[in-house]
Amino acid sequence: AQSASANVAVDRFQALYDQERLVIDTEVRRAARAVDTAAKSIDAAIKAREFQEKNLDAEKKRYENGMSTSFQITQIQDQLTQARSG
Repeated sequence: AQSASANVAVDRFQALYDQERLVIDTEVRRAARAVDTAAKSIDAAIKAREFQEKNLDAEKKRYENGMSTSFQITQIQDQLTQARSG
């Protein structure tokens, strides 16, 4: 009788362990996805900033050649500021 109740207790603890393990595995997967999503967002922000920097350089060259205005430069500078702030 004691052996049977001990086996029931072991089975119950094993079930609890398995359940907790599943919860932990799920939380780890969720955290890994969040890290991956954040890394992709950072990469996208870096590329956007780099694009706006190149865009500003190109617009400055157009301005120097009389093909742009200071207003356009200011607009692109604002876009670069937004890209830098993320």
